[in-house]
Amino acid sequence: MRLDYSALECATAQLEKSFSYLHSDLARQEPDLREQFRSATIQAFESAYRLAVKMIQRQLSQMVSDPAELRRIDFADVMRVAADAGIISDPRAFLRYREIHDTVSHTYSSDHAERTVDVVDGFLRDVHFLLRQLATRSRESN
Repeated sequence: MRLDYSALECATAQLEKSFSYLHSDLARQEPDLREQFRSATIQAFESAYRLAVKMIQRQLSQMVSDPAELRRIDFADVMRVAADAGIISDPRAFLRYREIHDTVSHTYSSDHAERTVDVVDGFLRDVHFLLRQLATRSRESN
């Protein structure tokens, strides 16, 4: 079955756009505007992160003999299985993204916001790797 990952592509594009605005000259000149762009970047990160995890789980469900087993193992193990399958490159990175996502979702502060922004560049690299893997697998299933 072909996996539709277009929502992740759209969320990633939105994150890239927000992240770019955050680092623009205009944002550097206007602190209030930078704060707005930072908030947009964080929201886009949260959305893209959730979709990335869903796509990882859906892809793995198509690859394993017992998809129900994936629901019985913890998140760290799912990410290790995904890395072993070549869907993601570094399971520890996704554990870090989860920690950042969960923290900023429940406790908003300027420090948490900046820590979230600090991981976006790495997250974008990892999500592009994921998207390439999903595209490859999608072509192979046709």
